Amino acid sequence: MKKEATPINPNYLFSTNCASCHSLQGQRASGPGGALLPSRLASLSDEQVQEIIAKGRGSMPSFENRLNPAEIAALVDFLKY
Repeated sequence: MKKEATPINPNYLFSTNCASCHSLQGQRASGPGGALLPSRLASLSDEQVQEIIAKGRGSMPSFENRLNPAEIAALVDFLKY
């Protein structure tokens, strides 16, 4: 019998991987990361945001060894839409 894939929960991914440094309410969280401003996210393509999450930027660490490509894509959809 084939095992069903577990659905990706982007809210959980955000809360466990991003929320310690980033906020969705336009305010800085406790870490060095900035607020995830809708205007900033809108200025980047989905591919650019995926690359930032996967490879990291500045003091933001890489998540390519923690999140698979489908999880990163789901996180981008959650953040941008």
